[in-house]
Amino acid sequence: AMAGFHQIWALDLESEEVRPYAGNGRERIEDGPLAEVELAQPSGIVADDNVSYFTDSETGAIRSADLTRAGVVTSIVGQDLLTFGDVDGSADEVRLQYPLGIDLHNGILYITDTHNNKVK
Repeated sequence: AMAGFHQIWALDLESEEVRPYAGNGRERIEDGPLAEVELAQPSGIVADDNVSYFTDSETGAIRSADLTRAGVVTSIVGQDLLTFGDVDGSADEVRLQYPLGIDLHNGILYITDTHNNKVK
């Protein structure tokens, strides 16, 4: 993750070439195709099969990127740069404040909700 550029970059292990993978560089929360999506300080990343999940820290969001040819980023949790807090519940109710780390275990995402000093 390239938080300062509001992008996720990819490293091709064979060619050792690094390039932008997702994000157009504008700081917002806007879903869509990999090259057009708007991110806000993506940080932690974890992958499972054909999906990667990542924290988008500045928007208090958890987002997913389809790693297949469809290549679309979708917000699971999070609404905008000014909507944050400490609320548990279903995806549309949850509020996080600067999530950084993320892990996946047995189909459950675990998030470090940094400014709330919690793992959710």
